Amino acid sequence: MSLIAPIAERRTRADRRREPLLLSVPEAAAILRVSPNLLYAETAAGKVPAVRIGRTVRVPRHVVERMIAEGHGPTP
Repeated sequence: MSLIAPIAERRTRADRRREPLLLSVPEAAAILRVSPNLLYAETAAGKVPAVRIGRTVRVPRHVVERMIAEGHGPTP
């Protein structure tokens, strides 16, 4: 095992508490480097889990992190 932990594992619990649990679609799309329209379409199709709060759509942070870790995301 490497003595240098990956950046994602170096975050402290305090850092994790400051991060939002839910991301707006534009925020999540920026992290994934895809179009917000693509991410809206994927959430509407049920391919990306999302939470509706009133009229807004939010993507759980852990879903975005899992997509990055597994090396796949929304496809155009």
